[in-house]
Amino acid sequence: MDGGRISEYLNALNVYFRTTPYTPWFASYEPLLNGMRASFYDGADGTVLHTDLCSPLATDPTWSRLTDRSRSELIPAGRALWHELVRVLAPDVIIASVARAHLANVNFRKLSGWRVIHTVQRTNPFTVEAINLEIVPGKAGTLVFGQAAQLPFGTVSSSDRLRIGATIGRLLDGR
Repeated sequence: MDGGRISEYLNALNVYFRTTPYTPWFASYEPLLNGMRASFYDGADGTVLHTDLCSPLATDPTWSRLTDRSRSELIPAGRALWHELVRVLAPDVIIASVARAHLANVNFRKLSGWRVIHTVQRTNPFTVEAINLEIVPGKAGTLVFGQAAQLPFGTVSSSDRLRIGATIGRLLDGR
């Protein structure tokens, strides 16, 4: 993807987000992002881009409402496109709140093992884990994982998400 195509793609994502966002999905991330001093919206220290591990292209209907056949047709090319996009953007952090099985499809070289970075204490503790990856040669990024429910980080409260985000922010500041 050359510079002009990247700019065109990012502009398309911004237009989609500003005109047709899937608000419940994005809103579930916002407290966590705010804890990192970041946001999907203007005015924060850090800018965030939402993508999907299965395909970085927005779908209508939403991914969960696509037929199994449609999803399985989109996944091979979508995963390849997602990896290309991540290599181009070379983010410092990737936050994933998905079924754990999807993490096996993240194909960047591992620079460390998984480690627990935050735990929400409750009867069934909620752990947030991180691993360092080589996104492109010479550029490391951190993949942060928290188990998904119906929504990202959906089994923890907004205040817990804010604390999780603060932990991620400290982790990134300490590099």
